[in-house]
Amino acid sequence: MKYLVLLISILLTNVNDNYCTCPALGNTEKETANEFNNSELVLIGEVTRVNSKDFKYEFIVCEVFKGDLKENMKLEGVNPRTCNPIVDENGQWLLFGELTEKNKFVHNDCGLTNSLIKPWKNLPMTLSPRSQKTHKEKIKTWKDETLKITDKQLELLRKLEN
Repeated sequence: MKYLVLLISILLTNVNDNYCTCPALGNTEKETANEFNNSELVLIGEVTRVNSKDFKYEFIVCEVFKGDLKENMKLEGVNPRTCNPIVDENGQWLLFGELTEKNKFVHNDCGLTNSLIKPWKNLPMTLSPRSQKTHKEKIKTWKDETLKITDKQLELLRKLEN
């Protein structure tokens, strides 16, 4: 009986665990170059439709940094079901990933895919928890910093594509 209770306890404690844990963002330049090198496709896409029920989205290719895609191509993307980032709203996105055999775009789990309009949704907070700023000031600083990070990423990607 003790073993049965122990087994049930172990099973129940693992039910709500995430399937993956993404590491914090380190050096932006190094991480972006690494993500670029490990991706089949790197691009900016204009997400035009999101279907969160089916974990899918549609986008139009705006700018290609790596891969055999043409601007204005329409593609369907598939969100991973367990890990971030999740493409969840319309607008321009920086996408790192690959095409499946069925010609569906799948971005990298725990990758640097992020919204160019709201990059703070997918990029982790980089402020020290011991900061003396108020919560509102921390959020504003974080949003400003993620916009700067995205600008640096785009600048670096434009250099890497050449």
